[in-house]
Amino acid sequence: MRRLSAVLLGALVASMFGLAPAGGAEFVVRPGESIQAALLAAPPGSTITVRDGVYREAVTLTDDGMKVRASGAVLEPPATPPPPGPCTDPEDPAALTGFCVLGDVDFDTGTVADRIEDVTISGFTIRGFGGNGIFVAGGEDVKIWHNDLVDNGEYGAAAFFSTGTVFTENRATGSEEAGLYVGSSPDADAKLQDNVVRDNGIGLFVRDADHGRIRENLSEGNCVGAVFLDTGDPSGTASFWRFRENRVRDNTKVCPASEEGPPISGAGIAIVGATNLLIQDNRVRRNVPSGPSPFLAGGIVAVASDAGGGVPTANVIRHNTVLDNQPADLRSLAGDADWRNNRCRTSEPPGFCD
Repeated sequence: MRRLSAVLLGALVASMFGLAPAGGAEFVVRPGESIQAALLAAPPGSTITVRDGVYREAVTLTDDGMKVRASGAVLEPPATPPPPGPCTDPEDPAALTGFCVLGDVDFDTGTVADRIEDVTISGFTIRGFGGNGIFVAGGEDVKIWHNDLVDNGEYGAAAFFSTGTVFTENRATGSEEAGLYVGSSPDADAKLQDNVVRDNGIGLFVRDADHGRIRENLSEGNCVGAVFLDTGDPSGTASFWRFRENRVRDNTKVCPASEEGPPISGAGIAIVGATNLLIQDNRVRRNVPSGPSPFLAGGIVAVASDAGGGVPTANVIRHNTVLDNQPADLRSLAGDADWRNNRCRTSEPPGFCD
């Protein structure tokens, strides 16, 4: 009798969202309904199709194989904050996250007991969250595709303790920390391609994460276009990334000083203690400070990490077009690199420009 009741209840819940509950089923969410309720009703491996409309909720995914797709649906914070969830920051519980994709993670140690795998989120506008637009922790092969991430308080989309993350064809604007972020992942194996990151603190940010490809993105109007940062944390070293065929331009915005460091403005690509990077075939233009920036400024700049990550070494920086940046197009302030065959006019020290 209990089993029959459970079956009938499952069928009733599933009928509210489209199809019967079976692995790989599709559930349809319409305006006035809940994306979270559909995820709770759907078995792992299902597709949640969200119709156009505005949905005011914070959504958590914990099942493998889920595909949450839209073609213009808008996700905004609820009017009344929900009870604290797994992605709630205990120091700022009101700073909600739009989509939280969560494996079994010990955030204190960075240990992942069980990854959440093969999740896709696509086609949403996610805006106005005090925390993150999309937050992935303990993910494997999570794909964030073709979303607009607008005016979120920390990251547009971020992946921590994850491997195989894919960020493609997203637009991230107005994020206070970074538009797109990969961090704390010693085997990140991430791909960031065909994204636009504009008017954020940092456009593209890699911190303590190893191995990945960043290609054919546009980063403009940020304080810094792209950052590779090794803090010395054992979770990763910001090494073995390929950064190719990106446009990094007009990053002149000012980020004021904070607890994490001095003010920054006018840096295109910043290599901060990172090693074994390939920076090639990029166009880096007109990155000029519009305010104080004692630590980072210039077209492509390599500096030591004051966070304990050491100095940048074994980096290859070649075949880039780096023009009209200040105080110089290429700046090597610490470490060593192969700076050959770049098109530029000014370098520090002199002699790097062909």
